[in-house]
Amino acid sequence: VVVTLCGFVPAILLAQVDPASLWDIGKTEDPGQQSIFYRLESRWGSKLQSIPSSVAELQGLSEVLDKSETIYEHLYHEVLIQDNDLAALPEVQERNAFVKEAQGTAPAFRQGKNSLRTAKAHLQRLITRGPQHLRSMLAYWKRNDLDEADYYIEKVIKLVDSIHASMKESTAQFEQVEVSAASLFEESHKNAAQQQSRFNKLTKDKEALASKTSEWRKVANAAMSSSCRLGRIDAGLDECKQSCLEHKSGSCTSVTFYKTAGYGWSCHLHCDTSVLGDYAEADTYTLERDASQLAVAVTEVHEAGILASRLQSEYVSFQKPLREVLSLTNRFCGGTQALMELLEETRISLRELGAAWATATKGSQTKLAQLLEQRVQAVVESIEDLTNYVTTLR
Repeated sequence: VVVTLCGFVPAILLAQVDPASLWDIGKTEDPGQQSIFYRLESRWGSKLQSIPSSVAELQGLSEVLDKSETIYEHLYHEVLIQDNDLAALPEVQERNAFVKEAQGTAPAFRQGKNSLRTAKAHLQRLITRGPQHLRSMLAYWKRNDLDEADYYIEKVIKLVDSIHASMKESTAQFEQVEVSAASLFEESHKNAAQQQSRFNKLTKDKEALASKTSEWRKVANAAMSSSCRLGRIDAGLDECKQSCLEHKSGSCTSVTFYKTAGYGWSCHLHCDTSVLGDYAEADTYTLERDASQLAVAVTEVHEAGILASRLQSEYVSFQKPLREVLSLTNRFCGGTQALMELLEETRISLRELGAAWATATKGSQTKLAQLLEQRVQAVVESIEDLTNYVTTLR
C-alpha cells in the first residue's frame, strides 16, 4: 500500500508480459479455450469498467464545497463569537476564552475551503476537456499511433491529478484544523457535559422554588426578644408563618415558635430589630424570601438554565462539523487517488495492447477496437454525467 494524507490507497503494478502472448489463442473459436477477448478483459477491461464508478465518486464534490462554506459561516460567524452581554458570568468568561482559542483554527479552515474551490475548478476542466481527450486517445490508438494515444490519456491523468492535489491540500488543511482543535474537542466535550449537568440541577432547583410560597431559615432552640414583637397567635407553624407574611405592618421578618405552649401552639411575630437569643423551649424562623422574591429567584434560575443549555449546545456544535468536513475531504481525496491509479494502469495496459496490435488478424483488430470503443465511451459518459452534480463555480 501507499500511505497518503487521504489514507491507505492500493497501488496495483501490472506485470510485464510478452505482447504476442495476448494473442496466442485468439485465432480459435473453440469454446473450450479462453478467447482473446476474455484474456483482454481480464487485464484491462475490468479496469476500464471500474473507471466510471470511480468517476462517480466525484459527484458529491460540489456538495462538499457547499457544506464547507455553510459550516464555515455557521461555525466562525455564528457559534464562535464573543458573548459581551454576559461577560461578567464565570461560565461565560470560560466560554469566551474557549471561543478565542477556537477562532485560531479559522485560517486553516479557510485555506482548506479554498483548496476545495480549486479542486472543483479542476473538476470542471475534467468535465469540459476529459471526454475529448479520451476520444482523441481512442482515435490515435486505432491508428496504432501509441505515442499520441499515450499523450492524450496522460492529459486526462493530469486533469485528475490536479483535482487530487487540491483535495490532498484541502485534506491537509482540515487535518491541521483537527490537530489544532484536538485539545479543544476534549475541552468542549467536558464543558458540554458540565453544562448539561448544571442545566439538570437548575431545572430541579427551579421546580423546587416554584413549589414554595416562601422560604425560611430555622434557628433551633432560640427565641427573639420582645423589643419588636408585632403580635402573638395560637396556631400551627404554617399558619404562624402565613400570619407573618400577611401582617398589616409589612415589617414582620421572623416567627418564634414555642414548642411547649400551654394552650395549642403559640408563636410570636417579630420585626427585624428584635434580638435572637438562646431558649430551649422555642425555635425561630427568619424569612429569607417571600413570594415575590421567590418569583425573581425562579426567573433567575430559569435564565441560568437557558444559558447552560445554550452553552452545552454550542460546545457540541463545535465538534461535529469539523469532523464531518474532514471525513468528506478524506473520502474524495482517496477517490481521486484511486481514479488516478486506474487511469495510469489503463494507460500501461493500452500500450501493451497496442504493441500486440500488429500480430492480430484483421477480424480480431475490428472486434478489439469495438470492445475498446465501448469501454472508453462508458468512461466518457461517466465524466459527462458529472455535469449534473457540479454547479458552476462562483
